[in-house]
Amino acid sequence: MRKKRCVIQVTACILACLLFCLLCSCKKPDVVRVGFSASLTGFNSELGVSGLYGAQVAVDEINSNGGILEKQIELIVLDDKSSPEQALKNDLILVDAGCDFVVGHMTSDMAETVIPFFSEQKKLLISPTMALASLEGIDDFLIRLIPSTDAQASMIAQGVEEIGAHNLLIVSSSYNKVFAESLSKRLTAELGNTKTSVQIFPSFDFRSSAQAEQAIEYIGSSKPDCIVLICAADDAARFAQMMRINDVKAVVFLPAWAMTTDLLQHGGEAVEGFYGVNYIDYSSSAPQYLEFRDTFLGKFGSEPNFASILTYESIMLLAQAIEQAQSTDAVIIKNQIITSRSFRGLQSELIINQFGDITRPTYLYQILGGSYVKLEEGQ
Repeated sequence: MRKKRCVIQVTACILACLLFCLLCSCKKPDVVRVGFSASLTGFNSELGVSGLYGAQVAVDEINSNGGILEKQIELIVLDDKSSPEQALKNDLILVDAGCDFVVGHMTSDMAETVIPFFSEQKKLLISPTMALASLEGIDDFLIRLIPSTDAQASMIAQGVEEIGAHNLLIVSSSYNKVFAESLSKRLTAELGNTKTSVQIFPSFDFRSSAQAEQAIEYIGSSKPDCIVLICAADDAARFAQMMRINDVKAVVFLPAWAMTTDLLQHGGEAVEGFYGVNYIDYSSSAPQYLEFRDTFLGKFGSEPNFASILTYESIMLLAQAIEQAQSTDAVIIKNQIITSRSFRGLQSELIINQFGDITRPTYLYQILGGSYVKLEEGQ
């Protein structure tokens, strides 16, 4: 009996030691855990999937070069399903899993729900593409790799003026409504003292044929000579097809949100001649960009878009800050990023201010021959 009790005690001691080691390994992993959360399934998931691909290229590159602080990056990926509620659930899961850093949440409609959580937890959110203007100038735990909607509105307004438009109609999606409202407000202000009158059609669900047809009917009766279409690439492509069928004659401008490969593939001839804003120079000869592009093409068989590139840069910015600070503490890394003030992106030097807001070049493109063609100033 005594021998049996001794065996049990030894076994219990061994199990306790194993449990202690396991808990220690959970608290101090030999990896740096980084979360990635975005819409990866369903409609309007191209930004999220493209972003994930960019993140994977960055993580593979870093890990193949020895990792950061002699640790490998472990990327934990969750699908937020285009839902702010699911996005917050994901963030809780990621933080509980030991992620002090989360990259993603690709649309501005997630901002109100998730940003307070990161500030409360003192964990760092790096969003490649959350462009809402109202997020500027706030001391929180958000770093953005995309400028605010104001930059896009200014470039679109400049293009509208250059083509001499008289009647502009803004047509927007009810999905990511806060982004559409922010862009519409700034665009209306930019064109306030010009010869261009601005009308705003009530936002609607582009997936609803009935609602889309109502918008087409309104366009047919109001006859704008210019339309700003604020929606995702798939929605823009479908609406462009409807415009073509109904013989709508208007110059169309798009925000960066729609400027992906899906627009070209699904829009076809219906999007020929459309203008759009982007933060990427697809004609860049920067060696880092060309190397990234080749790697991306080799891995995924498609061209990287702005979401892929900005997400890649998000991971690389984080890795650089961790190496510079020699720390994985989110508060220290946030301060490292905002005090460094600049970061070398794939194509150019990027400026980050004390609030984590970024300045980067903005380009105007036109779809010609089924490709994005960058327009020089004055074209």
